[in-house]
Amino acid sequence: MRQTFRPSLEALEARWVPTVTASIKNGVAYFVGDKANDLVQLVASVDGDTGDNLITATYTSNKNGSTTSTTINLTDTPLTGAWVLLNNGNDTFIFQNFVGTGFDLASNFDLAVGLGDGNNSADIAMTANVTGGALVNLNVAGGKGRDNLAVNFFGNIDEGSTVTARVDGGKGNDTITINHNGVVQGNASFLVIGGGDNDVIQTSFYAVAPGTEGATGNIDVAITGSKQKNRLSLLAAADEGASVNAFLKVYANKDDIVRITDGVFVYGAKGKNVTKVAFDSFA
Repeated sequence: MRQTFRPSLEALEARWVPTVTASIKNGVAYFVGDKANDLVQLVASVDGDTGDNLITATYTSNKNGSTTSTTINLTDTPLTGAWVLLNNGNDTFIFQNFVGTGFDLASNFDLAVGLGDGNNSADIAMTANVTGGALVNLNVAGGKGRDNLAVNFFGNIDEGSTVTARVDGGKGNDTITINHNGVVQGNASFLVIGGGDNDVIQTSFYAVAPGTEGATGNIDVAITGSKQKNRLSLLAAADEGASVNAFLKVYANKDDIVRITDGVFVYGAKGKNVTKVAFDSFA
């Protein structure tokens, strides 16, 4: 029987690094950085000895070199989201959501990340199945600078449940990577925006066939590099037996280099700059 994971969070102890402040209000965890090179890493997992659901939060800054790590039992207050604003500096955000197998996200969850100006990176891994009509929203914004943003979602989306993601690199020569691999019987929507300079966007989506018959899912993907000359890739495929309506679109400039699989619509790019390829791996 598949276990359902409803995340919750105990009150925080006052042990945070001064350059990153943390608070919880109405079930939402807030993390605010400063002009230093901040790191915020959040990992949700399962204690192998006790079976308790745990979240480990690590905060550090190159401003003073100090690091603290706190492990918190997920038992009391429902955690409905996390908002991260790291401001300026070369910041790093890492989020590993519900690591392990057999766990479901059955309640709404919002993750909003603003990295601010600087050469930033964000690495977001979502591994839980989204069930029970839950709505999961991801919003990641880079800002000015050379950003490296990655979102990997390897969970199923059950009937009646929805995942939406918006990733915007902002100004600067950014690299954005988005991957999804799982059963989709609900709805998934991804909007990926490069920003204003020479960007690289790599996206791949693989629909896995469900173990039993169910609803037909929907996947809506749109990517754009915005201004300048960009390299854009949108690859998609599905198992035999997967029932998914796919709406896949690339909005390109005339000089963008575009790489796609069959079934992807391209707007704006010159024909000679568009290459169709077979889906054999993630982009």
